[in-house]
Amino acid sequence: MRHEEIDQEGEILSDAEVREKYRAWEQRYQESVQNFVSQNDASYNDLVDLVWEKGILDHIAPLDALERKARTQKGANLFDRNDTDPELYWRIMYAAGNTKETIQKNVTIISGYTTLSILQALTMLASHAELRKKIFPEKEEVTNSSFLKLADSIIRKAQEEIKKRGSKPHEALLEIGAKGEVFGIPVTIDGYDSNGLIRLKAGTREDHEALGEKINEHTGRYSSSISPRYLDPNAFHLEE
Repeated sequence: MRHEEIDQEGEILSDAEVREKYRAWEQRYQESVQNFVSQNDASYNDLVDLVWEKGILDHIAPLDALERKARTQKGANLFDRNDTDPELYWRIMYAAGNTKETIQKNVTIISGYTTLSILQALTMLASHAELRKKIFPEKEEVTNSSFLKLADSIIRKAQEEIKKRGSKPHEALLEIGAKGEVFGIPVTIDGYDSNGLIRLKAGTREDHEALGEKINEHTGRYSSSISPRYLDPNAFHLEE
């Protein structure tokens, strides 16, 4: 992942410019969704590409230099979609897992670039019956299963991008509640956050502190959440 630094030779954006550029993707995405639902021949794959390109990548890995600078000044995650490092796609994979968790638990407070992008696209699609029936012919309306299907498609696209960069993605999301070890410390997978990190829970205070120190060594950040790339799925299992 590239957390890009502000160009020291360039001007620092004003607060107003940061607000404008930081949220510029939202208007583009809204317009893209509106254009999408106005079509008669759009497909499910077109919907996946819309969420992927305009809802997710354009948000956290924008191409515009000033938008990238605005994200840096806000201290927000910033990625390069063309980077050979697959971290961006590990994050998207598990951020989509957070979307699934949110939907399955019927959480009313929605956050995160993946969840919000899926929500906005499907909410607008819901009011266009003809196209909705074409894209989800098995359903009378947009349902939770529609959200889960779209999230699964995003997960698969992320897995393919990880493979393209020479890494092996998890074949399936590590299950919440699974127990295992990371850095030799026994932990339980507590969930996925909206930025695609995995939340870990250690059994004792000593293990919690040791976990934070190990994560700090790898990431420069003392935390109990970590990129999924550091977790070996063979080291985790659900107890009977």
